[in-house]
Amino acid sequence: MATQKEKIKARLKKDYYSDLMVLAATQTRIQDNYMDVIINLSDKFSTILRDNGYIKKLEYKPKEFWNFGGKKTIYNIDGGQASVQIPTAAPFGLRVVNYKVKPGDKSENREDLISDPYVVTDLFDPNSELFDQNDDDGLADDLKKMQDGTRIIFEAAAGLRTALGVMDWPKEGKVVPTKNDMIFLHGPMVNPAAGYEVQGTISGKKYPPYTLETYNFLLPHRIKEAELPEHKDEEPLEKYRKFIPIYCEILRKIKTLDVPIYGCVERPGIAPFGPLTKQLMDKMINKRIIKNTDVYRNSRKPNDPDGMADILRKYQISDSAFFDYMLDVGEYIDPQEINKQEENKWPISQWDYEYWGLGIPKSFSTYLKVSENKKPIRIETMEVRDSYNEDLNMVFHSSRLLKSYSFPVGLDIVDKLAKTPDWMKRNVRKNAIMLTLRKAMESGNKRAVAIARKIAVSSDNSFFNRPKGK
Repeated sequence: MATQKEKIKARLKKDYYSDLMVLAATQTRIQDNYMDVIINLSDKFSTILRDNGYIKKLEYKPKEFWNFGGKKTIYNIDGGQASVQIPTAAPFGLRVVNYKVKPGDKSENREDLISDPYVVTDLFDPNSELFDQNDDDGLADDLKKMQDGTRIIFEAAAGLRTALGVMDWPKEGKVVPTKNDMIFLHGPMVNPAAGYEVQGTISGKKYPPYTLETYNFLLPHRIKEAELPEHKDEEPLEKYRKFIPIYCEILRKIKTLDVPIYGCVERPGIAPFGPLTKQLMDKMINKRIIKNTDVYRNSRKPNDPDGMADILRKYQISDSAFFDYMLDVGEYIDPQEINKQEENKWPISQWDYEYWGLGIPKSFSTYLKVSENKKPIRIETMEVRDSYNEDLNMVFHSSRLLKSYSFPVGLDIVDKLAKTPDWMKRNVRKNAIMLTLRKAMESGNKRAVAIARKIAVSSDNSFFNRPKGK
């Protein structure tokens, strides 16, 4: 049987590490000992993790595992957004798709699908049903933040609405999930919230409040069962209809419910010395498993050895790459609590950090290795329950149903259904531009026609943008 060090060495020879090799080759001195350093560091830290019980093991036994007989329901949620770049408007579409399945059920109710909600609006429109903004105050400055923040908050709200049982499913109507069921979100369980509040530099608004109708949709429980008192008023203050207070309430409510909810992230992280590695090493320092000098180089003397953190930063090794070196198939890291709301980035002028920043639940994160051919997937939740190991077993087994996919198959289904096809976005833009041109021509204003022509082209090298002679 191969040793852990031999496994790490074999993994570093895979084709998909070529990008790391190219990065390392930018410095000849680093490239010379790249392999040796990473192999030794990965082997060293893997041994520490295993000796102290930080690596857990799942067994792949599909025949024994898939025996639920329709008594367990898996909900899969993903949101897809469509934004079209048009200078005179900001068309925005969003739909959140929810697919539920009962493994082993042979009735017509085995599967069900619902798109709840979907939104189609113009972010430039002061009368939008989504945001509460008007011309007097000035429109919000950052449309990208509005788009991304809306997707994040609507996906989280879909998880909450599913757990509360307010979704009206086509086949079964309203169903309240039990603690035996599971909800999967495609993406992180908790996102950093600070970026969706910072004041704009033009209008003073970077992220406007949502309308009261949208607010009530996102928080269907708020009048009677809100976790935060600010949301219990029939007519809440406008500032509580903004991203941070709504997001805080959604996550706090989800944490109190019986059904387990997990966020699954398939894209590998890129930050060197990532948050989970840092949390593990800091925890081991506090427990005196390792020394502070093993992790951080405290001396500036050139001959003193680098700590593990220094090496990971120097070689640009992220969490997903580092744990891929160390984990075998079916293994996962003991979940660690991570605070994503960093105080130094928090908008303290608008929201108190102690109340709102720390009020957003922390996430418990792990990495699970499904296949040797794919990097491990990150799995997040807000509470580690007694069923955690079995829940991860569901992630593991459902990720192996499709060959070479290595991600929960239900999330693959909703991911495809939630996306807006490129051809549709192109047609929306094309029709909007044609309408602008038609109106400009009907006006008879030559300058309006010239502007409309420039809007219609996507390249500065277009015929309409050619230099004009006197």
